[in-house]
Amino acid sequence: MADYSLVTLGALQLVATDVEIGALPRTIGLACNPLAAEPKQTFDYVSGYQPVKMRVRLTGVDTTGETAANHLQRQLANLAAEAGKATNTLVIQVWGMADPYNFTVYKNEDFARPITPLVQSRSVMDVELTLNCLPA
Repeated sequence: MADYSLVTLGALQLVATDVEIGALPRTIGLACNPLAAEPKQTFDYVSGYQPVKMRVRLTGVDTTGETAANHLQRQLANLAAEAGKATNTLVIQVWGMADPYNFTVYKNEDFARPITPLVQSRSVMDVELTLNCLPA
């Protein structure tokens, strides 16, 4: 069984592991209406974004005219551009499931770029992403 999901963030296709779709935060309020049958009524509303966390592996590949390190650097720039847009789309296709999860992504914080021995020796980087989403 595969332990990864195919993720499309805007125009960028990625392979992600450890995908966690967080709960949609709700706030419950209290309203007072002296003319209602019940003088106190509760209401709820969505009070924030739904966090979607995942680990994305970027792998640089040697090609004609571009080294693996330069390819990895370009992939990082593309990921930063897609994650940093004001609004974007996110489609998560979980292995073995017929229907994907669709989200609208809103402005996100920048993500960390860990420089590990794997990055320096093989041009492979694991990036932890947390995206602010609402269901599409």
